[in-house]
Amino acid sequence: MVGLENLFSGRNDMAYVSASSQAEPDKTMDEKEWKDYLAKIDNVLEVYKEIAVQDGKDNLERADKEREENRSMWLDDISKLMQMGQTFVAEKINSENIQEKKQEQELLKNNKNEYFALGDGVNIIYNGVCFNCNLQDNSITLGDMSDPSEVIIIPLAKGGTLRVNRKNIGELGKAIGMFSPEDIGNILRAIAEDKKAQETKRQIEDDKDKEAIKQADELHDSADETDKTDDSVDKADDDADKKDKEYR
Repeated sequence: MVGLENLFSGRNDMAYVSASSQAEPDKTMDEKEWKDYLAKIDNVLEVYKEIAVQDGKDNLERADKEREENRSMWLDDISKLMQMGQTFVAEKINSENIQEKKQEQELLKNNKNEYFALGDGVNIIYNGVCFNCNLQDNSITLGDMSDPSEVIIIPLAKGGTLRVNRKNIGELGKAIGMFSPEDIGNILRAIAEDKKAQETKRQIEDDKDKEAIKQADELHDSADETDKTDDSVDKADDDADKKDKEYR
């Protein structure tokens, strides 16, 4: 391709190009010079066309690159915003849960057990069932409390707890009318959950016992096989001694 600086180097009077100069030949030029002149103009136009096309390609590539970079930044910003939102929601829920638990604990701790009012501050007798009042831990109790593993602890709706020995659940049933509907629901749920937990515990213990019995049986069978082997060896020895004597 001919360089732009060399396109009009032939004649000084060719430095300026116009549409009218292309339409009518310069009378100072012969036909060959005029054709060369038009060819140089075509070259100039072709060069500018190539420059325009290349500039267009460059601009498109630059625009695509900038758009991709902007898109990446935009997606990154959205991802960060989503993470911030998720973190905020999780922290808010966690904070609310902690606050609710604190309120429940404060309720159990600070609100006086409403059932104390049904007794004399020491005992509550209802339908022949005797509950003990424990002012120190804000609870009413039924049955022996000496073994904590045998005690079911039930939170009460308006503060305090009910503590019941498993052996006294039948008595609790006789006095169930003493409690509010909400507390009756709490009591029934707690007993059902405890029953399920105890069944699971017994199942685990039964499985352990079965495994222990199985291992003991296997050891016993192994010992029997050993004894049988020893008996066979002794019998073989006796037979050998007997034959040896007969031979002599």
